[in-house]
Amino acid sequence: MSRVGGLLSRLGGSEADQPCEAVFARVLDGEHLWLAVRGDGVLRLRGDGLAIDVDAGPDPRDPSVRSAVVPVAAALARLAPAGRDDVVLALVAGEGRAETPVTWAGDESPSGPGDAAVPEPRTRDRRHQLSVEVVDGAVQVRRTARQRGVGVLGLTALDEGVALHLDRADGVLRVGPHTVGVVDGTAVLGALPDLPAGTTRLEVDGVPLLRTAHVVARPNAAVLLPPLPDVPGGAVELRWQREGRLAVHRRAADDGAGAAS
Repeated sequence: MSRVGGLLSRLGGSEADQPCEAVFARVLDGEHLWLAVRGDGVLRLRGDGLAIDVDAGPDPRDPSVRSAVVPVAAALARLAPAGRDDVVLALVAGEGRAETPVTWAGDESPSGPGDAAVPEPRTRDRRHQLSVEVVDGAVQVRRTARQRGVGVLGLTALDEGVALHLDRADGVLRVGPHTVGVVDGTAVLGALPDLPAGTTRLEVDGVPLLRTAHVVARPNAAVLLPPLPDVPGGAVELRWQREGRLAVHRRAADDGAGAAS
């Protein structure tokens, strides 16, 4: 062993140690960090008094990198103190005093899907959004509070209208002047007369109804939602709004199909 190698060994390193850099870091589903790094060292996400271990192993597609899928949303739901919504975690490599930030070495911004037509992913409960940022060359994961929402798990056509299956067990669904009780996670929308013209958003106890990840298989394609009963003065139909909120739209008979709000 060389004199330099022996010194590195006594310091806990090796001649093979390389600074750790990320070549891929994205949050694609709102819940997990997909990560690929080059270099050595134990990986963690650390910040605000929290630490999440990153179990990275050899990538079968590229032996020059280590990869991991980190359940950041679930870990923060378990570890972050109640009431602390905004959290910043630095991606670090190494142990103790040898711990150093992981730098960004990718070809593109790690921020996310980047398609303006696709809503940015949120956590499954719709309360938070995870994003990857590069600050002074180092990789960070940020959790940001977003608008609260009641998740729509599914919609079922009934003879009397449409059943909305929600992730809230009870409450009062309001649609303009109409109210409907939520019982065991289900609210049934029947005929909705006397709605104002245009679009009316649906809310449960003042909280908007939001699309969850799997309520429709292709959320950006044209999707025909179950029909509501006809009412005098113009058809009433359910619509997804661009930000993922569920609404009803009343149009006069001569308005045509119209554009989604």
